[in-house]
Amino acid sequence: MLKKCFFLALVSGLSAGVASIVYASVYSSSMGVDFSKIVKPSGLVGASEFGTLLAAAGYFLGSKFLKANTDAVFNILFLLLTFASCVGPFATNLPVTVSNPELFPGYVIPMHFFPFMLWVVMKPFFMKPDTASAD
Repeated sequence: MLKKCFFLALVSGLSAGVASIVYASVYSSSMGVDFSKIVKPSGLVGASEFGTLLAAAGYFLGSKFLKANTDAVFNILFLLLTFASCVGPFATNLPVTVSNPELFPGYVIPMHFFPFMLWVVMKPFFMKPDTASAD
């Protein structure tokens, strides 16, 4: 189980990092802004990997205690923590040399959801879904 969680985290984190880089490129070209000096591509991949590895540890520990309800509780907590992480971009003080700082939250906030989304999409390929009875 730990090995499956770890590989799920690696694959979904890397996929989320790549999706973030693609989104950043599309956003930057369509909006005419460049935040690449503030948010580097390596940081996007690193943050995605860190988030999914942390999620894997939480999922593994949760599966030891919650048994049949692991997926539901984990998904709710992961989503709530993802929403909570969106507060950060609004509190970020950007350098005064940055043009269009009001576009920064629209640049980074969608990327906060990529690790969660890719985890949920990739999980069936690595683990069987919970088999709680539907009585």
